[in-house]
Amino acid sequence: MIVTPAHVTGGPPCFRGSESNLTAVPGTIGSRRGGPGVAGAPTLPGVEKIALVSAAMHRAKADARAAHVTVGELRNLPGGRVEIDCSCGMVLTNGPDWSLDEHIRLHRAEARYLAVSRVAPPGMPRLIEVGADRLPR
Repeated sequence: MIVTPAHVTGGPPCFRGSESNLTAVPGTIGSRRGGPGVAGAPTLPGVEKIALVSAAMHRAKADARAAHVTVGELRNLPGGRVEIDCSCGMVLTNGPDWSLDEHIRLHRAEARYLAVSRVAPPGMPRLIEVGADRLPR
């Protein structure tokens, strides 16, 4: 369990649950309803407000989410194959070793990764090596 001690929050712990199922307690630091980085949220004395996500990265992620939604109807193909269009123009399909759902999830994750990579600050440590344009090589 991850817990922020009461002496830091001035009240009950901020989070409850296991690391894999973390839930913020409403109105405490780190919750979406209050805490640093949330407009109008209370702060502790001596604690500086911080932006949890930069505006550029947040906007890039939201734009990618909006640009990659499934459109139209599911089409059944011979051999048990199915496909559906993405609003970006790509056709998403199942295959011999992956489901349509897996392809949709991968496609959306790649779109978010590329969008956030484009606006990530130069020099930020990366898991995947990137070129000067901040995109994967």
